[in-house]
Amino acid sequence: MRITPWKSRSELEQLKQWLFVDATVASKKRAIQRIDAYLTRGPYLPHIIEYTVRLMQCQLNDDVEDEEDSNDRDVENLKWNYCMVLIRFVNGMLDPVQQGQFAIPLHKLAENIGLPSWFVELRHLSTHERELPSLEMLRLCCKEAIQWTWDNYWNNDEWEDEDDEDPEDEEDPEGNQDSQKKREKEEQIARLKALFKEYLDLKKPLREREYLWKRLGITRSAFGEQDLSQDRELVLLSDWLSQLKTMWKQDNKDTFVEFITLHCDETLLEICLNSLETFEVRGMEWLIDNYDKKIKNEETSIGDRFTNYKKLLKFLKRYCSLIDGRKLLSNGSFGSLVEKYDNYLVIYILQQLLSGDSNSYSRKKKKSSELDAKRVMDRITAHGVRDVELELFNTRKRASSSSSTAEPVPEDSPALDILQDLQNLKSQFKRVKQESKNITNWQEAPDWEPKPFGVI
Repeated sequence: MRITPWKSRSELEQLKQWLFVDATVASKKRAIQRIDAYLTRGPYLPHIIEYTVRLMQCQLNDDVEDEEDSNDRDVENLKWNYCMVLIRFVNGMLDPVQQGQFAIPLHKLAENIGLPSWFVELRHLSTHERELPSLEMLRLCCKEAIQWTWDNYWNNDEWEDEDDEDPEDEEDPEGNQDSQKKREKEEQIARLKALFKEYLDLKKPLREREYLWKRLGITRSAFGEQDLSQDRELVLLSDWLSQLKTMWKQDNKDTFVEFITLHCDETLLEICLNSLETFEVRGMEWLIDNYDKKIKNEETSIGDRFTNYKKLLKFLKRYCSLIDGRKLLSNGSFGSLVEKYDNYLVIYILQQLLSGDSNSYSRKKKKSSELDAKRVMDRITAHGVRDVELELFNTRKRASSSSSTAEPVPEDSPALDILQDLQNLKSQFKRVKQESKNITNWQEAPDWEPKPFGVI
Protein backbone atom coordinates (compact mmCIF):
# COMPACT_ATOMS: atom_id res chain seq x y z
CA MET A 1 0.00 0.00 0.00
CA ARG A 2 1.23 3.47 -0.89
CA ILE A 3 0.40 6.52 1.23
CA THR A 4 -0.55 9.62 -0.78
CA PRO A 5 -1.52 13.11 0.35
CA TRP A 6 -4.55 13.17 -1.96
CA LYS A 7 -7.79 11.48 -0.96
CA SER A 8 -8.72 10.10 -4.37
CA ARG A 9 -7.48 9.98 -7.92
CA SER A 10 -9.96 12.68 -8.91
CA GLU A 11 -8.01 15.18 -6.79
CA LEU A 12 -4.86 14.47 -8.76
CA GLU A 13 -6.75 14.76 -12.04
CA GLN A 14 -8.15 18.07 -10.85
CA LEU A 15 -4.60 19.26 -10.17
CA LYS A 16 -3.60 18.27 -13.71
CA GLN A 17 -6.62 20.16 -15.05
CA TRP A 18 -5.61 23.34 -13.25
CA LEU A 19 -1.97 23.16 -14.35
CA PHE A 20 -2.14 22.10 -18.00
CA VAL A 21 -5.71 22.29 -19.30
CA ASP A 22 -7.10 25.49 -17.76
CA ALA A 23 -3.57 26.93 -17.38
CA THR A 24 -4.79 30.34 -16.22
CA VAL A 25 -3.18 32.46 -13.53
CA ALA A 26 -6.10 31.79 -11.17
CA SER A 27 -6.03 28.00 -11.76
CA LYS A 28 -2.25 27.83 -11.24
CA LYS A 29 -2.51 29.82 -8.00
CA ARG A 30 -5.17 27.39 -6.84
CA ALA A 31 -2.82 24.49 -7.68
CA ILE A 32 -0.09 26.13 -5.57
CA GLN A 33 -2.47 26.32 -2.63
CA ARG A 34 -3.39 22.64 -3.09
CA ILE A 35 0.31 21.64 -3.10
CA ASP A 36 0.98 23.67 0.07
CA ALA A 37 -1.90 21.82 1.72
CA TYR A 38 -0.49 18.46 0.62
CA LEU A 39 2.91 19.28 2.11
CA THR A 40 1.35 19.73 5.55
CA ARG A 41 0.16 16.10 5.48
CA GLY A 42 3.64 14.58 5.58
CA PRO A 43 6.52 13.68 3.25
CA TYR A 44 4.32 11.80 0.80
CA LEU A 45 4.14 14.22 -2.12
CA PRO A 46 6.13 12.99 -5.19
CA HIS A 47 8.98 15.30 -6.11
CA ILE A 48 7.92 15.74 -9.74
CA ILE A 49 4.43 16.91 -8.73
CA GLU A 50 5.72 19.45 -6.23
CA TYR A 51 8.31 20.91 -8.57
CA THR A 52 6.00 21.09 -11.55
CA VAL A 53 4.02 23.54 -9.44
CA ARG A 54 7.15 25.32 -8.13
CA LEU A 55 8.40 25.86 -11.67
CA MET A 56 5.06 27.38 -12.64
CA GLN A 57 5.21 29.50 -9.50
CA CYS A 58 8.50 30.96 -10.78
CA GLN A 59 6.79 31.90 -14.03
CA LEU A 60 3.97 33.59 -12.13
CA ASN A 61 6.47 35.62 -10.10
CA ASP A 62 8.22 36.62 -13.33
CA ASP A 63 5.46 38.59 -15.01
CA VAL A 64 7.27 39.17 -18.30
CA GLU A 65 4.18 40.56 -19.97
CA ASP A 66 4.15 43.64 -17.71
CA GLU A 67 6.42 45.86 -19.79
CA GLU A 68 5.83 48.99 -17.68
CA ASP A 69 7.39 47.39 -14.59
CA SER A 70 10.15 45.59 -16.49
CA ASN A 71 12.75 48.24 -15.70
CA ASP A 72 11.93 48.19 -11.99
CA ARG A 73 11.88 44.41 -11.69
CA ASP A 74 14.43 43.01 -9.31
CA VAL A 75 16.27 40.85 -11.81
CA GLU A 76 18.66 39.37 -9.28
CA ASN A 77 15.84 38.14 -7.05
CA LEU A 78 14.21 36.52 -10.05
CA LYS A 79 17.46 34.80 -10.96
CA TRP A 80 17.89 33.48 -7.42
CA ASN A 81 14.31 32.23 -7.43
CA TYR A 82 14.73 30.39 -10.75
CA CYS A 83 18.14 28.96 -9.80
CA MET A 84 16.98 27.61 -6.45
CA VAL A 85 13.93 25.85 -7.92
CA LEU A 86 15.84 24.45 -10.91
CA ILE A 87 18.71 23.17 -8.72
CA ARG A 88 16.31 21.39 -6.38
CA PHE A 89 14.29 20.06 -9.32
CA VAL A 90 17.38 18.48 -10.93
CA ASN A 91 18.74 17.18 -7.61
CA GLY A 92 15.41 15.62 -6.70
CA MET A 93 15.20 13.84 -10.05
CA LEU A 94 18.78 12.49 -10.04
CA ASP A 95 19.48 11.72 -6.36
CA PRO A 96 17.09 8.69 -6.18
CA VAL A 97 18.90 7.00 -9.13
CA GLN A 98 22.37 7.61 -7.63
CA GLN A 99 22.51 4.18 -6.01
CA GLY A 100 25.87 2.73 -7.04
CA GLN A 101 28.82 2.03 -4.78
CA PHE A 102 30.70 4.83 -6.56
CA ALA A 103 29.29 8.19 -7.59
CA ILE A 104 28.01 8.20 -11.17
CA PRO A 105 28.40 11.45 -13.17
CA LEU A 106 25.20 13.48 -13.19
CA HIS A 107 25.25 13.73 -16.99
CA LYS A 108 25.08 9.93 -17.16
CA LEU A 109 22.22 9.77 -14.65
CA ALA A 110 20.34 12.44 -16.60
CA GLU A 111 20.78 10.45 -19.80
CA ASN A 112 19.43 7.32 -18.11
CA ILE A 113 16.14 9.01 -17.19
CA GLY A 114 15.90 11.14 -20.35
CA LEU A 115 16.57 14.48 -18.63
CA PRO A 116 18.33 16.97 -20.98
CA SER A 117 22.02 17.20 -20.11
CA TRP A 118 22.02 20.99 -20.30
CA PHE A 119 19.76 21.04 -17.21
CA VAL A 120 22.69 19.48 -15.34
CA GLU A 121 25.06 22.04 -16.84
CA LEU A 122 22.82 24.91 -15.76
CA ARG A 123 22.55 23.40 -12.27
CA HIS A 124 26.36 23.33 -12.08
CA LEU A 125 26.67 26.96 -13.17
CA SER A 126 23.97 28.08 -10.74
CA THR A 127 25.71 26.26 -7.89
CA HIS A 128 29.41 26.92 -8.46
CA GLU A 129 29.95 29.87 -10.80
CA ARG A 130 30.44 33.41 -9.54
CA GLU A 131 27.76 34.82 -11.84
CA LEU A 132 24.31 33.31 -12.24
CA PRO A 133 23.07 32.30 -15.71
CA SER A 134 21.20 34.92 -17.68
CA LEU A 135 17.51 35.47 -16.96
CA GLU A 136 16.63 34.51 -20.55
CA MET A 137 18.33 31.13 -20.19
CA LEU A 138 16.69 30.49 -16.83
CA ARG A 139 13.26 31.25 -18.30
CA LEU A 140 13.95 28.88 -21.18
CA CYS A 141 15.12 26.12 -18.84
CA CYS A 142 12.05 26.55 -16.65
CA LYS A 143 9.76 26.26 -19.67
CA GLU A 144 11.60 23.18 -20.93
CA ALA A 145 11.49 21.59 -17.47
CA ILE A 146 7.71 22.02 -17.28
CA GLN A 147 7.39 20.48 -20.75
CA TRP A 148 9.58 17.58 -19.61
CA THR A 149 7.34 16.88 -16.62
CA TRP A 150 4.35 16.88 -18.95
CA ASP A 151 5.99 14.48 -21.42
CA ASN A 152 7.36 12.10 -18.79
CA TYR A 153 4.76 12.15 -16.01
CA TRP A 154 1.53 14.04 -16.47
CA ASN A 155 0.80 12.99 -20.07
CA ASN A 156 0.94 9.29 -19.33
CA ASP A 157 -1.31 6.53 -20.65
CA GLU A 158 -2.18 5.62 -17.09
CA TRP A 159 -3.99 8.94 -16.75
CA GLU A 160 -6.53 7.91 -19.37
CA ASP A 161 -9.84 7.07 -17.80
CA GLU A 162 -11.04 3.74 -19.08
CA ASP A 163 -14.63 4.73 -18.36
CA ASP A 164 -14.45 7.40 -21.05
CA GLU A 165 -14.02 4.85 -23.84
CA ASP A 166 -16.90 4.77 -26.26
CA PRO A 167 -18.38 1.26 -26.38
CA GLU A 168 -19.75 1.96 -29.86
CA ASP A 169 -16.19 2.04 -31.23
CA GLU A 170 -15.80 -1.66 -30.44
CA GLU A 171 -18.95 -2.48 -32.41
CA ASP A 172 -17.89 -0.57 -35.52
CA PRO A 173 -17.41 -2.73 -38.60
CA GLU A 174 -13.91 -3.21 -39.96
CA GLY A 175 -14.59 -0.79 -42.82
CA ASN A 176 -15.27 2.09 -40.45
CA GLN A 177 -12.17 1.25 -38.42
CA ASP A 178 -10.01 1.23 -41.54
CA SER A 179 -11.38 4.57 -42.69
CA GLN A 180 -10.79 5.99 -39.21
CA LYS A 181 -7.17 4.81 -39.25
CA LYS A 182 -6.68 6.23 -42.74
CA ARG A 183 -8.10 9.59 -41.68
CA GLU A 184 -5.91 9.69 -38.59
CA LYS A 185 -2.83 8.89 -40.68
CA GLU A 186 -3.67 11.67 -43.15
CA GLU A 187 -4.09 14.15 -40.29
CA GLN A 188 -0.76 13.07 -38.78
CA ILE A 189 1.03 13.46 -42.11
CA ALA A 190 -0.46 16.95 -42.47
CA ARG A 191 0.91 17.87 -39.03
CA LEU A 192 4.30 16.42 -39.91
CA LYS A 193 4.40 18.40 -43.16
CA ALA A 194 3.66 21.59 -41.24
CA LEU A 195 6.37 20.77 -38.72
CA PHE A 196 8.84 20.00 -41.52
CA LYS A 197 8.02 23.31 -43.22
CA GLU A 198 8.84 25.15 -39.98
CA TYR A 199 12.07 23.14 -39.72
CA LEU A 200 13.24 24.39 -43.11
CA ASP A 201 13.02 27.98 -41.77
CA LEU A 202 14.73 27.09 -38.47
CA LYS A 203 17.38 24.73 -39.85
CA LYS A 204 20.29 27.19 -39.63
CA PRO A 205 19.64 28.40 -36.04
CA LEU A 206 18.99 24.80 -34.95
CA ARG A 207 22.44 23.85 -36.18
CA GLU A 208 24.04 26.93 -34.60
CA ARG A 209 22.35 26.26 -31.24
CA GLU A 210 22.75 22.50 -31.23
CA TYR A 211 23.20 22.54 -27.44
CA LEU A 212 19.38 22.79 -27.23
CA TRP A 213 18.94 19.27 -28.58
CA LYS A 214 22.30 17.52 -28.52
CA ARG A 215 23.15 15.14 -25.67
CA LEU A 216 26.29 17.02 -24.79
CA GLY A 217 27.35 19.59 -22.22
CA ILE A 218 27.07 23.16 -23.40
CA THR A 219 29.68 25.87 -23.28
CA ARG A 220 29.78 28.63 -20.77
CA SER A 221 29.28 31.28 -23.47
CA ALA A 222 25.81 29.92 -24.17
CA PHE A 223 24.61 31.37 -20.86
CA GLY A 224 25.77 34.92 -21.53
CA GLU A 225 23.42 37.86 -21.76
CA GLN A 226 21.48 37.86 -25.03
CA ASP A 227 19.54 40.54 -26.84
CA LEU A 228 15.83 40.41 -27.54
CA SER A 229 16.16 39.08 -31.08
CA GLN A 230 18.18 36.13 -29.86
CA ASP A 231 15.66 35.55 -27.09
CA ARG A 232 12.81 35.38 -29.60
CA GLU A 233 14.84 32.97 -31.68
CA LEU A 234 15.44 30.73 -28.68
CA VAL A 235 11.72 30.70 -27.93
CA LEU A 236 10.94 29.68 -31.53
CA LEU A 237 13.50 26.88 -31.42
CA SER A 238 12.27 25.69 -28.03
CA ASP A 239 8.65 25.63 -29.21
CA TRP A 240 9.56 23.68 -32.35
CA LEU A 241 11.52 21.08 -30.38
CA SER A 242 8.63 20.73 -27.93
CA GLN A 243 6.23 20.11 -30.82
CA LEU A 244 8.58 17.48 -32.23
CA LYS A 245 8.78 15.63 -28.90
CA THR A 246 5.03 15.85 -28.31
CA MET A 247 4.22 14.45 -31.76
CA TRP A 248 6.68 11.60 -31.23
CA LYS A 249 5.09 10.72 -27.89
CA GLN A 250 1.44 11.03 -28.90
CA ASP A 251 1.22 10.10 -32.60
CA ASN A 252 1.67 6.82 -34.42
CA LYS A 253 5.41 6.11 -34.37
CA ASP A 254 5.46 4.03 -37.58
CA THR A 255 3.99 6.91 -39.59
CA PHE A 256 6.34 9.36 -37.86
CA VAL A 257 9.45 7.28 -38.63
CA GLU A 258 8.39 6.72 -42.24
CA PHE A 259 7.86 10.43 -42.88
CA ILE A 260 11.12 11.50 -41.24
CA THR A 261 13.15 8.80 -43.01
CA LEU A 262 11.78 9.73 -46.43
CA HIS A 263 12.16 13.52 -45.97
CA CYS A 264 14.92 14.25 -43.48
CA ASP A 265 18.33 15.75 -44.13
CA GLU A 266 21.36 15.11 -41.94
CA THR A 267 20.51 17.84 -39.40
CA LEU A 268 16.92 16.71 -38.87
CA LEU A 269 18.05 13.09 -38.59
CA GLU A 270 20.59 14.05 -35.93
CA ILE A 271 17.98 16.05 -34.01
CA CYS A 272 15.59 13.08 -33.96
CA LEU A 273 18.31 10.64 -32.89
CA ASN A 274 19.35 12.91 -30.02
CA SER A 275 15.93 14.18 -28.90
CA LEU A 276 13.50 11.29 -29.34
CA GLU A 277 13.70 8.23 -27.14
CA THR A 278 13.85 4.87 -29.02
CA PHE A 279 13.92 6.65 -32.41
CA GLU A 280 17.24 5.05 -33.39
CA VAL A 281 15.84 1.51 -32.98
CA ARG A 282 12.51 2.39 -34.59
CA GLY A 283 14.31 3.92 -37.56
CA MET A 284 16.48 0.84 -38.00
CA GLU A 285 13.40 -1.38 -37.81
CA TRP A 286 11.60 0.59 -40.53
CA LEU A 287 14.61 0.48 -42.88
CA ILE A 288 15.27 -3.24 -42.38
CA ASP A 289 11.59 -4.21 -42.66
CA ASN A 290 10.93 -2.17 -45.80
CA TYR A 291 14.17 -3.34 -47.42
CA ASP A 292 12.99 -6.89 -46.77
CA LYS A 293 9.64 -6.09 -48.39
CA LYS A 294 11.34 -4.54 -51.43
CA ILE A 295 13.55 -7.53 -52.20
CA LYS A 296 10.52 -9.81 -51.78
CA ASN A 297 8.57 -7.71 -54.29
CA GLU A 298 6.05 -6.52 -51.71
CA GLU A 299 4.53 -3.05 -51.62
CA THR A 300 6.66 -0.46 -49.78
CA SER A 301 7.45 3.24 -49.91
CA ILE A 302 11.21 2.89 -49.35
CA GLY A 303 11.85 3.30 -53.07
CA ASP A 304 10.37 6.83 -53.01
CA ARG A 305 13.66 8.13 -51.59
CA PHE A 306 16.15 5.32 -52.09
CA THR A 307 15.90 4.59 -55.81
CA ASN A 308 18.89 2.23 -55.67
CA TYR A 309 20.77 0.33 -52.99
CA LYS A 310 23.80 2.66 -53.11
CA LYS A 311 21.69 5.57 -51.83
CA LEU A 312 20.27 3.36 -49.09
CA LEU A 313 23.72 2.20 -47.94
CA LYS A 314 25.06 5.76 -47.97
CA PHE A 315 22.15 6.88 -45.77
CA LEU A 316 22.67 3.96 -43.38
CA LYS A 317 26.39 4.64 -43.11
CA ARG A 318 25.67 8.19 -41.99
CA TYR A 319 22.85 6.97 -39.71
CA CYS A 320 25.20 4.57 -37.91
CA SER A 321 27.88 7.25 -37.54
CA LEU A 322 25.45 9.48 -35.61
CA ILE A 323 24.61 6.93 -32.90
CA ASP A 324 26.51 5.13 -30.17
CA GLY A 325 27.07 1.69 -31.67
CA ARG A 326 28.04 0.06 -28.39
CA LYS A 327 24.93 1.38 -26.68
CA LEU A 328 22.70 0.22 -29.54
CA LEU A 329 24.19 -3.28 -29.49
CA SER A 330 23.33 -3.44 -25.78
CA ASN A 331 19.71 -2.52 -26.51
CA GLY A 332 17.45 -5.55 -26.14
CA SER A 333 14.94 -4.29 -28.72
CA PHE A 334 17.67 -3.95 -31.34
CA GLY A 335 18.94 -7.45 -30.54
CA SER A 336 15.45 -8.89 -31.11
CA LEU A 337 15.19 -6.92 -34.35
CA VAL A 338 18.36 -8.27 -36.00
CA GLU A 339 17.53 -11.82 -34.89
CA LYS A 340 14.18 -11.52 -36.67
CA TYR A 341 15.51 -10.79 -40.20
CA ASP A 342 17.87 -12.71 -42.47
CA ASN A 343 18.96 -10.19 -45.10
CA TYR A 344 22.15 -8.45 -46.12
CA LEU A 345 21.07 -5.07 -44.73
CA VAL A 346 21.36 -6.48 -41.19
CA ILE A 347 24.92 -7.57 -41.95
CA TYR A 348 25.78 -4.13 -43.35
CA ILE A 349 24.35 -2.32 -40.30
CA LEU A 350 26.27 -4.53 -37.87
CA GLN A 351 29.48 -4.01 -39.87
CA GLN A 352 29.01 -0.23 -39.68
CA LEU A 353 28.33 -0.34 -35.94
CA LEU A 354 31.44 -2.44 -35.34
CA SER A 355 33.73 -0.41 -37.60
CA GLY A 356 32.50 2.92 -36.28
CA ASP A 357 33.28 1.93 -32.69
CA SER A 358 36.34 -0.26 -33.27
CA ASN A 359 38.58 1.71 -30.89
CA SER A 360 36.18 1.42 -27.96
CA TYR A 361 35.74 -2.29 -28.63
CA SER A 362 39.46 -2.85 -28.31
CA ARG A 363 39.73 -0.82 -25.11
CA LYS A 364 36.59 -1.84 -23.24
CA LYS A 365 35.38 -5.16 -22.06
CA LYS A 366 32.25 -6.44 -23.73
CA LYS A 367 29.09 -6.23 -21.63
CA SER A 368 27.17 -9.37 -20.84
CA SER A 369 23.99 -7.83 -22.30
CA GLU A 370 25.71 -6.76 -25.51
CA LEU A 371 24.66 -8.39 -28.77
CA ASP A 372 27.21 -10.74 -30.33
CA ALA A 373 27.22 -9.04 -33.73
CA LYS A 374 29.71 -11.44 -35.31
CA ARG A 375 27.57 -14.42 -34.33
CA VAL A 376 24.51 -12.84 -35.96
CA MET A 377 26.46 -12.07 -39.15
CA ASP A 378 27.78 -15.63 -39.31
CA ARG A 379 24.27 -17.00 -38.82
CA ILE A 380 22.85 -14.91 -41.67
CA THR A 381 25.82 -15.73 -43.94
CA ALA A 382 25.32 -19.44 -43.22
CA HIS A 383 21.85 -19.11 -44.73
CA GLY A 384 23.44 -18.12 -48.04
CA VAL A 385 22.91 -14.35 -47.79
CA ARG A 386 25.54 -12.37 -49.75
CA ASP A 387 25.95 -8.79 -50.94
CA VAL A 388 24.59 -9.75 -54.39
CA GLU A 389 21.19 -9.65 -52.70
CA LEU A 390 21.41 -5.85 -52.98
CA GLU A 391 20.82 -6.11 -56.73
CA LEU A 392 17.30 -7.28 -55.95
CA PHE A 393 16.66 -3.89 -54.37
CA ASN A 394 17.32 -2.22 -57.73
CA THR A 395 15.43 -4.71 -59.89
CA ARG A 396 12.37 -5.44 -57.80
CA LYS A 397 9.23 -3.50 -58.62
CA ARG A 398 5.85 -3.41 -57.02
CA ALA A 399 3.73 -6.43 -57.84
CA SER A 400 0.95 -4.22 -59.18
CA SER A 401 3.24 -2.52 -61.71
CA SER A 402 5.11 -5.66 -62.78
CA SER A 403 1.96 -7.69 -63.37
CA SER A 404 0.68 -5.33 -66.07
CA THR A 405 2.63 -6.04 -69.30
CA ALA A 406 2.70 -3.69 -72.27
CA GLU A 407 0.80 -4.76 -75.40
CA PRO A 408 3.01 -5.61 -78.43
CA VAL A 409 3.16 -3.06 -81.25
CA PRO A 410 1.45 -4.30 -84.46
CA GLU A 411 3.75 -4.79 -87.46
CA ASP A 412 1.73 -2.44 -89.67
CA SER A 413 1.74 0.34 -87.09
CA PRO A 414 3.68 3.54 -87.98
CA ALA A 415 4.93 3.60 -84.40
CA LEU A 416 7.12 0.58 -85.24
CA ASP A 417 9.11 2.63 -87.79
CA ILE A 418 9.61 5.42 -85.27
CA LEU A 419 10.87 2.99 -82.63
CA GLN A 420 13.25 1.44 -85.15
CA ASP A 421 14.64 4.86 -86.09
CA LEU A 422 15.19 5.72 -82.44
CA GLN A 423 17.02 2.43 -81.92
CA ASN A 424 19.28 3.12 -84.90
CA LEU A 425 20.08 6.63 -83.66
CA LYS A 426 20.90 5.26 -80.21
CA SER A 427 23.30 2.63 -81.58
CA GLN A 428 24.90 5.20 -83.91
CA PHE A 429 25.46 7.57 -80.98
CA LYS A 430 27.10 4.81 -78.95
CA ARG A 431 29.42 3.97 -81.86
CA VAL A 432 30.50 7.60 -82.34
CA LYS A 433 31.02 8.01 -78.62
CA GLN A 434 33.28 4.96 -78.47
CA GLU A 435 35.36 6.12 -81.48
CA SER A 436 35.93 9.66 -80.15
CA LYS A 437 38.33 9.79 -77.23
CA ASN A 438 38.60 12.95 -75.18
CA ILE A 439 42.03 14.48 -74.69
CA THR A 440 42.94 14.43 -71.01
CA ASN A 441 45.67 16.20 -69.07
CA TRP A 442 49.26 15.00 -69.61
CA GLN A 443 48.32 13.39 -72.94
CA GLU A 444 50.00 14.50 -76.16
CA ALA A 445 47.65 16.22 -78.60
CA PRO A 446 48.00 15.29 -82.30
CA ASP A 447 48.96 17.98 -84.89
CA TRP A 448 49.94 20.53 -82.25
CA GLU A 449 52.43 23.27 -82.97
CA PRO A 450 53.52 25.97 -80.51
CA LYS A 451 52.36 29.57 -81.03
CA PRO A 452 53.00 32.81 -79.07
CA PHE A 453 50.58 33.51 -76.22
CA GLY A 454 47.47 35.29 -77.46
CA VAL A 455 47.79 34.13 -81.08
CA ILE A 456 45.03 31.91 -82.39
